[in-house]
Amino acid sequence: ITVTAVAKAKTYGDPDPTLTYTTAVGALVGSDTLTGTLTRVTGDTVGEYTINQGTVDNLNYTISYVSDKLTINAKPITVTAVAKAKTYGDPDPTLTYTTATGALVGSDTLSGSLTRDAGEDANSYTIRRGTVANNNYDITYIASTLTITQAQQSALSVTTTNIVYRTPIALQAAGGSEGDLSFNVATTGTASCSIEDDTLFASGNAGSTCTVTATRAMTNNFVQKTSSPFTITVVPRPITLTATAKEKFYGDLDPGFTYVVTAGSLFGSDTFSGTQTRDTGENVGTYTINK
Repeated sequence: ITVTAVAKAKTYGDPDPTLTYTTAVGALVGSDTLTGTLTRVTGDTVGEYTINQGTVDNLNYTISYVSDKLTINAKPITVTAVAKAKTYGDPDPTLTYTTATGALVGSDTLSGSLTRDAGEDANSYTIRRGTVANNNYDITYIASTLTITQAQQSALSVTTTNIVYRTPIALQAAGGSEGDLSFNVATTGTASCSIEDDTLFASGNAGSTCTVTATRAMTNNFVQKTSSPFTITVVPRPITLTATAKEKFYGDLDPGFTYVVTAGSLFGSDTFSGTQTRDTGENVGTYTINK
């Protein structure tokens, strides 16, 4: 008689199905049966395994055996990427994934690692399956995202010194990471302050103040940064006055004392008030003309 093994299949991790065979109708006499069981080539990973005759027999029959295969198919599982986040400039966090509880057989693990789309600017990047695999599993992959958020800018401060009376000064700042730099001014005291093209103009007496803040604009990778207020004081304008030498004869009245500007300048229509004096004395001699 001919005994033909029946092809079988199972999913990886499941128990083997019962191995069965067929014989031609009427091949066995009366109520005869065959004893014993089929066997298969050992192995539990995905693949095809030959089903052998094993112990199937009956001494009253000469058996011709036709083998077939037990096919172990990959187990379907779902791998879900875990959403991740980092701040611009930081190293990537470890990309991880989850599987359903009990989806992996025994102590099985998946090899390989996830990857993500390239890029380091603040944005969202798709987390890809990469090389995550195990030949015994048919993986359905659910992607997620790595989000890179904007970073804080470094400390920013105004570094401009005090402003000389009626002399515009270019504003300066230190720090910040990137982005356009701008300045804002608030007036205190008697100064009237304005900014044009990052140049500070102040009209007010010496001692009046302006409060200036610097701002780095928000960029793709950094949030906006504003400095602490910085007080800029209007200081006196340097000028040099040189007295004009004078002379008189003993007993005459003093001549009028005058001076000339020999360094610096007066602003606009500004003038000096008051009069010069000289050291006291009426005898023949030289006397210092004072401010």
